Amino acid sequence: PHICQGLLDPQSSDYVLNVEGNGFDAVIGIVIALNAVVLGLEADWGAEHFGICENCFACAFLAEMLMRMKHFTIRGYFKRPANCFDCFLVLTTAMDLWILPSVAGNLQLGWIARLLRSVRLFRILRIIRLFRMFRPLGIMLDAFLGALGRVSWTGLLTLILMYLCSILVTQTLGRFADDWGPDAENIETWFGSIGRSMRTLFIIITLSSWDTIAMTVAQQVHPLIVFLAASMYIILTSFTMVSLITGIISEALIVAQVRDEQHRLQELAEEREHIQA
Repeated sequence: PHICQGLLDPQSSDYVLNVEGNGFDAVIGIVIALNAVVLGLEADWGAEHFGICENCFACAFLAEMLMRMKHFTIRGYFKRPANCFDCFLVLTTAMDLWILPSVAGNLQLGWIARLLRSVRLFRILRIIRLFRMFRPLGIMLDAFLGALGRVSWTGLLTLILMYLCSILVTQTLGRFADDWGPDAENIETWFGSIGRSMRTLFIIITLSSWDTIAMTVAQQVHPLIVFLAASMYIILTSFTMVSLITGIISEALIVAQVRDEQHRLQELAEEREHIQA
């Protein structure tokens, strides 16, 4: 009841028509989430069954854009990159639903139909707005982007290890595939070249079929050596790297939470100064 009163109280910061309030963002977030569900249903059942829903969503997003423009002024609205992105989505949706179909119907041009299909793909980008509407999602996205660079270096390290190991197994196994007799074709497929060896080593990282590969190799190489080498490789490239990436992302998430809290406190301080002035 208290939340509902706040949404309907014009003096509350959660007032549903206050474009800078939490209530307005919550309502738009729900609309975006429903739109995401409809986009998924369209992929399965076809867009022709959800024309009314798409028009309702388009009208809702258009109304949101106009309300924000009225509140911030047009110049102030376009100062924010996020608003430019929203405007782009609204315009492409209007082209998709209202403009291009009428033009295509009158002119019967094939290039317009192709353009229509291309513009329709931009609807998927609406889901990105969820990260802005819901603070926890935004924090997680900020943490992910902050950790992306270090995670990429971790991936490069794994790739280098795979490359070194692929040279070793290609020279010691792939070059002597005939020694495995009936399984020579499998050895050739797994370790016949650097590319094949790297593909096999990547499959082993995912723990898929690594036991079958190890058992086949163990027919000609001492089983203890095979399973010690396989275990060390899996521990180093799979478990250790996953733990390292988890630690990097966790650290980035903590930093993002602290940064978000500082930003929120700064906004509150600016709001108090504005009220006092």
